[in-house]
Amino acid sequence: LECRLSRLSLNSAPAFIAISYTWEVALPLVSVTLNGHEFSIRENLHSALRQFNTSAPGAYFWVDAICIDQTCVPERNTQVPLMKDIYSTASRGWVWLGDGTHRTRTLVSMLYDIKYLQEAQDPQHDMDLIGYLDPLLHSLENEKEEWILLLLRPWFNRTWIL
Repeated sequence: LECRLSRLSLNSAPAFIAISYTWEVALPLVSVTLNGHEFSIRENLHSALRQFNTSAPGAYFWVDAICIDQTCVPERNTQVPLMKDIYSTASRGWVWLGDGTHRTRTLVSMLYDIKYLQEAQDPQHDMDLIGYLDPLLHSLENEKEEWILLLLRPWFNRTWIL
């Protein structure tokens, strides 16, 4: 994986995606190329960047483990209070919950279905929605254990996650 780090002002930065993930310090380090030099990141961040780069090739990403020099305490102390502004300024925020399985893909598909139902609240289509909702609710019930496993992933245990 090859990355490029650029120093930009939040006020003049191009559209970027802020990545939210867990550090997972127990996971092994993986080397990436950053501005032509070897740089170590955790395996889960490597997986996230691989997946997200495939989903949005050429996009700018903001990732704390790369964008903040973690070995420099003064820089961390300056940057961490800016994270609210960074996430607020991002054009999108993407969450990495970890590598998926065919089961988690089913759950994500259900979330898109729920979003569709929310957006499609139109009295003219109520009968269509009722016909769509019944199988969705049945699927949600069948996947109850998978939902629990998904919601027990470390990302949901972070202090600022509601």
